[in-house]
Amino acid sequence: MVRNTCAHHSRLWNRDFKRLPKLIKNQKHSLANQFVKNSRKIYNTLVIFLYLMDKIAPDHQWRKKMLKLLHESPQFLAVMDFPGDWQDRKIWQN
Repeated sequence: MVRNTCAHHSRLWNRDFKRLPKLIKNQKHSLANQFVKNSRKIYNTLVIFLYLMDKIAPDHQWRKKMLKLLHESPQFLAVMDFPGDWQDRKIWQN
């Protein structure tokens, strides 16, 4: 759904997705702590993207670029379901 939203130039930041993201099975417990439970917003998808980037390309710059973007537009964090402690969560550290 996220791919189609992007491909069709639709808004992504405040969309409610129909399906909840599924946890990656072999990381069920560690990623579950990073999620916002029952959220249909983009935050959980960003957590999954970040996890996959860490696995696929450990030297990636995606986290750094995403953090910069989020710090430049903090007014949108709540609408995307970012939890208040998101910066302290392990997935965003490095």
